[in-house]
Amino acid sequence: MVESFVESLYKSAVVDNMQLYRQFFADDQSDEGTIEYWRQARALYHRLDAKDKETLFAIIESTIVDSVSTVLGMLDGSTAGSVVDVQVMLDGKAREGELQDAFLAHVEELGA
Repeated sequence: MVESFVESLYKSAVVDNMQLYRQFFADDQSDEGTIEYWRQARALYHRLDAKDKETLFAIIESTIVDSVSTVLGMLDGSTAGSVVDVQVMLDGKAREGELQDAFLAHVEELGA
């Protein structure tokens, strides 16, 4: 159950969002109606060469993975500094200290 959860989480949080970011940056449509932050981000992206664009996407992907990992660690109690006692259950079983490790193992398996 944990494996299918982290696979689904990875697909939703990392794969699907990376696809959205790639589409957003590659889109040459008008920036009209886009908030200033994203206009600046898109302008920056278009100034980069192909190698630097891939580096930017690697940074974004790493940031997503790190963020998901931190949240999972807080939920399963494996990250120090959690100020709230949370118990996560999957398939009726407590998953204390298991989610973050399983997620990072999945990421490592993928070579991401």
